[in-house]
Amino acid sequence: ARPRALAASAAHCFSCGSSEDSSRELPVPMVFSVDATSVDGPWRARISTLIARHGCTAAYLDVGTNVGVQIRKLFEPYRFEGASVLPLFSEVLGEDRCRVCAVGIEPNPRHAQRLDQLEDRLTLAGFGVIVLRGAATLSSSAVQLALPAKGWREGIDLDARVGTLESPQQRNAFFSSGAKLVNVMGFDLAAIIRHVHSQLPPPRRLLMKLDVEGHEYALLPRLLETRALCLPTMLFLEWHPHSTALPSSEVGAVTRLTRSALGSATCPTRLSKLDDESFMHGAGPWPAQRICGKGGTLAQVSSDKPAADDSTRRAFEQRQLGFCAETLYPPREGDCLRGLSGAWNPRRHNLTSLYDCAGMCRKRCPACNYVSFRSNDCSWFRDCSLPLQQKPSGYVTIAVNSRRMRAR
Repeated sequence: ARPRALAASAAHCFSCGSSEDSSRELPVPMVFSVDATSVDGPWRARISTLIARHGCTAAYLDVGTNVGVQIRKLFEPYRFEGASVLPLFSEVLGEDRCRVCAVGIEPNPRHAQRLDQLEDRLTLAGFGVIVLRGAATLSSSAVQLALPAKGWREGIDLDARVGTLESPQQRNAFFSSGAKLVNVMGFDLAAIIRHVHSQLPPPRRLLMKLDVEGHEYALLPRLLETRALCLPTMLFLEWHPHSTALPSSEVGAVTRLTRSALGSATCPTRLSKLDDESFMHGAGPWPAQRICGKGGTLAQVSSDKPAADDSTRRAFEQRQLGFCAETLYPPREGDCLRGLSGAWNPRRHNLTSLYDCAGMCRKRCPACNYVSFRSNDCSWFRDCSLPLQQKPSGYVTIAVNSRRMRAR
């Protein structure tokens, strides 16, 4: 049976001593052939340049980027409080997102404008991000994409699939709904994983997401066979058993094979059950100022608003990721005379940036020396116990007087 051949072949690649013939047939992507155009070269140079330019020590590979919300969660966690992927980002990639590079892969041409904006705005903020426009496949060649008719979900979560229309009935139903097939580039996903991994310094922290609308059942066996799937530190993927033309027995075989292989002694990649679909309808405004400087350092931040004074502007040069340790709990909002720490509600006081938070502190709380900010909180402190707490995540902390931040 085909599932048994699949499992035997993958087991052979892990040197488990299987007597089965490893050349027996594996599932292949059910795509409609078009004239192949080599796309192997340009992406390698782009990824290498990205990682070198930003001095990245970790990377996030976002396979099935859609409109890029997960990438924004990585670089702007303060806008996505409560998103379940945030602890995973912190665990695998750390809190210093200026030293993390993101590489996305997205085939849907309807998302091109949104993804152009994503790359432009996050790059201007100093983050390292590129999105390859094409499908994750088993080789570098062109494929056809099954693109559904436009609807109310346009630009949010379109179910664009790489060739799942095997039967005439499927094709007829597909085209009668106003959908169409489009030609897109295919990228060799195993080669991309290996290249990204090879460009990182030890311990080569790589987090990978796989959300490819049913195509995972063709990709996963080959990624295991080539051992490319054993390179990421962790993988989280969304299974789509109803979005593939493969029989249920084969779908089950691929699922069991993947779960049993990952996390083993020969394939240490951890498999996460995470499925974070939060904030898919939007993420708020783009960063208004540069956050990361050259080589992954924190940038000196300029603002289109006048500084409260020169010391506030200079404070941005020493800002750090993290949250000051609490020196008084519970904080008493605005009680700058009696308390050692407190907080203002950003919405109530129209505080939309770290710059606003610092200005508020200097105006309302002369005795305060530090602020920690994220989108829903502006906390102030008379003293800041360093090193900064890394959780809760998404905070940036600065001193709001002329002295440098220092451990007590």
